[in-house]
Amino acid sequence: MLKKFFLPMLVIATTLQLSCSNIFKAAATKTSDEAILEDAIKALDALDYTTSITNFNALSANFKAKPAVIEQWAGAYAGKCGLDFVTYFTNLGSASLTGSTLFRYFMNAFKQVSIDPNSCRLAELKMNEISTDPTVRTASQNLFMMILGMVKIGTYLRYEGDRDSTGSLGDGTMDATFNACTVSATDLPGNPPTVGQFSDADIKQIVTGLGQLLLNFAAVGSSFLGSGASSSLSTLTTACALLTPNPCNVTDTNNVTAGMVTQMRQLIHTAPTNPFLALGIGTCTALDVTTCCPL
Repeated sequence: MLKKFFLPMLVIATTLQLSCSNIFKAAATKTSDEAILEDAIKALDALDYTTSITNFNALSANFKAKPAVIEQWAGAYAGKCGLDFVTYFTNLGSASLTGSTLFRYFMNAFKQVSIDPNSCRLAELKMNEISTDPTVRTASQNLFMMILGMVKIGTYLRYEGDRDSTGSLGDGTMDATFNACTVSATDLPGNPPTVGQFSDADIKQIVTGLGQLLLNFAAVGSSFLGSGASSSLSTLTTACALLTPNPCNVTDTNNVTAGMVTQMRQLIHTAPTNPFLALGIGTCTALDVTTCCPL
């Protein structure tokens, strides 16, 4: 089982099941796939995510399709993205949004942390190989996807919106040079984001990250979150339903429309004092958030 990412869930939720026992028994035979998997897991436990991912890629097609392998592979991508699952999961239970907003809370989880937002996208795609339907996935898989949604949002926001301080790793506030309403045309879909403003491709990842978060939050329930974060998600769901189109209920980037991209830019640009929805990391205080960005 994936020690760094799935084991804490098994301790907390007794109903969670992972089908990995047969794989580890087979590893003792040192056959090709089992030996490669063992190396992948050793690298993962050592936090050497690049080596772990390389080993997962070397597995045979049939072995790659095993759910237990997919789970661990997705965990390696999530680790490379910036997720320390044990720390992140522990902090969720006591999460407080006092003096912050939901998006700033997600962003600040990665202050002074080396991140690779594109790897969160790859972790999400990998888990989708099991299923995109929460009713088909296990409880642990849905919990992982819920947290991955938060992490994907946070890493994209921090990577582009907060690069001040040592090593361009952020200081917890939006950079003076950043504006969510400014469109960057330099980032190509499927590639890591370049330094600067958000491209539409970046925004689509935040849209689907939020979609994954809310979809799996509904499936998992609020027991894993602090009351502040849980309440904010419920408020967000209600508020998003008032926007046309709703930018908060899509999990596939192919289904994200230009209107959803615009609406998400508006939400990211909201200020902590916005009277309609204090969600973002920006400065917009307009009651009509659809006027936050002149797009």
